[in-house]
Amino acid sequence: MMLQVHHEGRSIVWTGEREPAENYVYTLQQWQLQAILERNGED
Repeated sequence: MMLQVHHEGRSIVWTGEREPAENYVYTLQQWQLQAILERNGED
């Protein structure tokens, strides 16, 4: 995953329902890690 981020600039680490995703993003940001919540293109 680190190489994917290095080469492509980002990586998908988890997909799922919005509410748990928001909690994961918040947790990662508390550890000073950049996390972006994006909507799936299938919706």
